[in-house]
Amino acid sequence: MSEVTVVEGAAHRLDIPRDKTFRTKVNQRPQSPPQKEFFNDVLDKMLSAGIVRPIAHQDVKCCGATTLAKKAHEGSGRTLNTLKHQVNDQCVAAGFPTAFEGLPPREEADEELNPSPPQTKWRVCQDFAELNHVTKVPPMPQGDIRLKQQNLSGHRWITVFDFANGFYACEIKPEDQPYVCFYVEGRGYFAYLRMPFGLTGAPSSFGEMTAKALGDLIGTLFELFVDDGGMAGDDFNTMLANTRKLLERILATGLSLSASKSKFFVTEATFAGGRVGPDGIKPDLMKLTAVADWKTPADLQNLGSFVGLAGYFRSLIKGYASIVQPLTDLGRKLDLPKLTGKAAYTRARHAQAVPKEYFCSASPSDEGTNWEQKRKGS
Repeated sequence: MSEVTVVEGAAHRLDIPRDKTFRTKVNQRPQSPPQKEFFNDVLDKMLSAGIVRPIAHQDVKCCGATTLAKKAHEGSGRTLNTLKHQVNDQCVAAGFPTAFEGLPPREEADEELNPSPPQTKWRVCQDFAELNHVTKVPPMPQGDIRLKQQNLSGHRWITVFDFANGFYACEIKPEDQPYVCFYVEGRGYFAYLRMPFGLTGAPSSFGEMTAKALGDLIGTLFELFVDDGGMAGDDFNTMLANTRKLLERILATGLSLSASKSKFFVTEATFAGGRVGPDGIKPDLMKLTAVADWKTPADLQNLGSFVGLAGYFRSLIKGYASIVQPLTDLGRKLDLPKLTGKAAYTRARHAQAVPKEYFCSASPSDEGTNWEQKRKGS
């Protein structure tokens, strides 16, 4: 974090009426002891890196509640064969035929299929919803994600890179800093000097920064989707020259890359949520692992979250809409409150249980009954 410097000319501006007033007192959600320890450590690093500064309470014009969002899908995920075995196990447990035939034997390390260890890292975000409601956001389209993945597929070599704390390369103008504040119990108020997560216009400002610094290379030398970059080629020497050209431009413009998230000259890599390589686009194993590990949804809210995650793969699954229809139909008959806000809508979905018939094991009398007939009869 301390090595990320402000890129020259990169700034995020809040286009809001100066006579508009906002709440400066927020209801802060309590943090667990591990969260407090993590957040205070991050805050100390942000202070020493010049990303935030203390601000007097009378100078605060808008304050956002701090949210520690769990980082999901950490690691590389299970292998594809392991996931197929796991899906087959679940099909058998539910009374359905296995989904995959002719699989190789399980590896010894895959026998127990232990879930991933609990996540202990968080992403620090502030809830600036009130501020975002009156902020004008300039459009900055990122392009077709699948087209970018296709451009990187079918090649011998691929290089992927990620910007290190990329938002912190954009500064917040002094006149806007009192509007992007947060409160820490026992430590007072703090204002952002760099662009934080949680602002509705932050991705546009980041896109403008990368366009000015790398615009003539994007789409010709490499592909870029927000902060995910990828370069592919078939000739090693050409790839080496292109890599040198990219790194020299990164150095000259003051951008920062994450060494831990960058991979050079590999056969297959993850770019913008998909695996790209010589054989085309494949689903990201981390996301597939999250799908396979999802617990049976108990209510419509959790079911909707699962369908949303699985929907990321719709362009890679033939007939996806008909496959997912039995699940989406569950919410159509629910009498949801209208014009009562998101909270009431969420409570209503949490209160609606998912019928057990959708996930129960089939009895012997169910043999030969297809899924569609069971859905209509439930």
